[in-house]
Amino acid sequence: MKTSNLSQLKTELSLGKNTCLKEIFDNYASYCIGSLIKKTGCSEADAEDLLMDSILNFREKIISGQIEYLTNIKAYLFSTCYRMWLAKYHQEKTRSSQSEDIINELYDKHNDSFEKEEKLKIGMEALNRLGKRCQEIIKLFYVHNKSMSDIAEIMNFADGNVAKTTKSRCFKKLLEEVNRLQESVKTDG
Repeated sequence: MKTSNLSQLKTELSLGKNTCLKEIFDNYASYCIGSLIKKTGCSEADAEDLLMDSILNFREKIISGQIEYLTNIKAYLFSTCYRMWLAKYHQEKTRSSQSEDIINELYDKHNDSFEKEEKLKIGMEALNRLGKRCQEIIKLFYVHNKSMSDIAEIMNFADGNVAKTTKSRCFKKLLEEVNRLQESVKTDG
């Protein structure tokens, strides 16, 4: 894409005119989704989600000026989708060992009367009941000790405050799930 076209795109996006993003999606969805499914074996829904995340990432980089010249939007979008898929695949692969670390960390911070094995079982179940986004934020903060600004960048949030608010909501959901599961264990036992 020529510098003048990127400049025009940046102006439109900065003014909140996002119709060009629909056009980009319409032009490149078939290629990106099809290629991603073929190369990775992911589902069509996952491929669409990755493409949408890739387009939003593209939008943010255009607005911020991180992309000043681009020869091939289609190749850029596909490579971004593929890198996101690789990151997701790697995270899921290492999920179970990290989840145990998270649960132990949570219970160390919130002393409880449950035995460690029981706490781990309940904590893992509670974490697994959360959405993938919440699981990722909690892992980034509690396991990887990432800052809110790092989490914002990794998760494509507007800033650290959005990441902090989202992490707080996710943590609250996790504690609610833990409490719900503890209560069911107490009433069942």
